[in-house]
Amino acid sequence: MAAARAFVASLADGPSTHADLKPQLNQLQALHEKKLWHQLTQSLEQLIVSPNFQKADELVRLYEHFIRDFETRLNQLSLAKMLVVISKRIPDIAEAVAFLQNASKRISKDSEKEAYAYAQSHVAFFKLRQNQLDEVKQMTDAISAILESITGIDSVVYSAFYRVMSDYFKARVSPTDFYKNSLLYLTHTPLESIPVHEAQALAFDLGIAALVSTDIYNFGELLASPVLNRLAGTKPEWIVQLLKTINGGQIDEFEAILVRHKTEMDAQPALASNLNLMREKISILALVELVFGRPSRERVLPFKLVAEKTKLRVDEVELLLMKAFSLKLARGEIDEVDQTVTISWIQPRTLDLVQVAKMRDALRDWSANVHNVQTFVQNETHQEIFA
Repeated sequence: MAAARAFVASLADGPSTHADLKPQLNQLQALHEKKLWHQLTQSLEQLIVSPNFQKADELVRLYEHFIRDFETRLNQLSLAKMLVVISKRIPDIAEAVAFLQNASKRISKDSEKEAYAYAQSHVAFFKLRQNQLDEVKQMTDAISAILESITGIDSVVYSAFYRVMSDYFKARVSPTDFYKNSLLYLTHTPLESIPVHEAQALAFDLGIAALVSTDIYNFGELLASPVLNRLAGTKPEWIVQLLKTINGGQIDEFEAILVRHKTEMDAQPALASNLNLMREKISILALVELVFGRPSRERVLPFKLVAEKTKLRVDEVELLLMKAFSLKLARGEIDEVDQTVTISWIQPRTLDLVQVAKMRDALRDWSANVHNVQTFVQNETHQEIFA
């Protein structure tokens, strides 16, 4: 322990660049001598992010010659966070991986699962940057199993895990999995903690994934996420309007966007090659919006009305309905003879403000109908009694 304090003393008396840190370094020695581990942890967390203490070799030496002396006495998640901060300062990825792997080996996989999962998520993130996708898959599977076995997990652990999962599925070009894991990452990560350029890139990539995924037909959760606000006033802002337009089934506006932003969309191969899929999505969502905007007593829809709202030919409506039913976006019965469809259920959706207003109006209509029935029953009952 004396050697550890001597190392910190050498830093305090060392280069003039550490002059501003001398009070903090002296405090480290005092806290270490008094064995005030919690306060020592807080002081270390402040030191390793100090602008005057950012050289990778100094941070590594701080760990090896000071922190290692008492690392088992620290909160292990706090230790893991410090190790990750230090590893990110190492410019060479291979060296960063080696440091973090070796240092995190001393975090117990069995008794300190949360801290272990956090450190391993960052190791996986480094390996992803080395394009070691198969190894990343094995690591994330193991981390996922650990997280499923414990409760009360700190959000930073989930944030680290879902970030690497998001980037992994982006590398694998799996839009549905990328979309789901990115939204989970945002759920556990304060937006202000994500650098603006990263948040903008993530928002744009999420928009692309939502548009080209064959499984995602409701963009409500993404549209409600504040991450899209990061695109406000930027060149890629058009993708937000495109998402809103398709989600609302606004076919005429969709066609207008295709014209206005043809150059930008052509520059995105994923969009250019999935234009037919986007047309299918907006047709189905136009159908959903048609049903959603009608009272429950008016769910028998003529094919002609559906064709009008979805901009399809009447003979294409049945195929559209079958597609919507197969995707479990709606349920109902098709009457081929009368050319009608009776919709009995539509999939619950994350609503925007316009859709919430429609729901409000529907509830008002329902309330008025209930009141009318109640009044009718009361009047009829009164007449029966006094007849």
